[in-house]
Parts: sequence; structure tokens; C-alpha cells
Amino acid sequence: MAQLQLEWNVSPKVYVGSLVEGTTKEDLSEVFQRYGKIKEIRMFSSESSSAFAFVEFEEDSMAENAVRALGDPTIGLSKAKVSRED
Repeated sequence: MAQLQLEWNVSPKVYVGSLVEGTTKEDLSEVFQRYGKIKEIRMFSSESSSAFAFVEFEEDSMAENAVRALGDPTIGLSKAKVSRED
């Protein structure tokens, strides 16, 4: 009988919302790099809402550790919202 193997593809990304204007990738890297190797940081902004970003780690466990440890950190001059990207 053939064995069925299922892989759960969990994204090693962290969503970071409520960023203030002027927040840079370097600011985010400084906050998140202590939780593991960062693969990529992508930032987005619009005139109608606050900026947000996705921080992608090399491994899922690194993303999970960052979310657990940080809660909602101060980045720039305001509290950011940090959660797992699903």
C-alpha cells in the first residue's frame, strides 16, 4: 500500500501593520533580525491607510518566535500590529 504524505505549507511570513510614515526596511530589519535570518521585507503604503509590511523569514519557526516575542512593538513612533500571514 502506498503511503500518502501530506505537507503543511505554512508561510514563514509575519504581517506588520499600522506603520508610521517614514518607517524603513532597515527599521523593520533591526526589530526582526534577532529572531532569525530574514529572507525578504516587502513594504506597502497608500494615501488612505497606514503602511504595512511582510517580513519573510527563512524558516517558519523564526516567524513564530518573532510574533510570540514581539506582541505589538513600537516601530518608529507608534505601536505596530504584528501577526502571522496566512
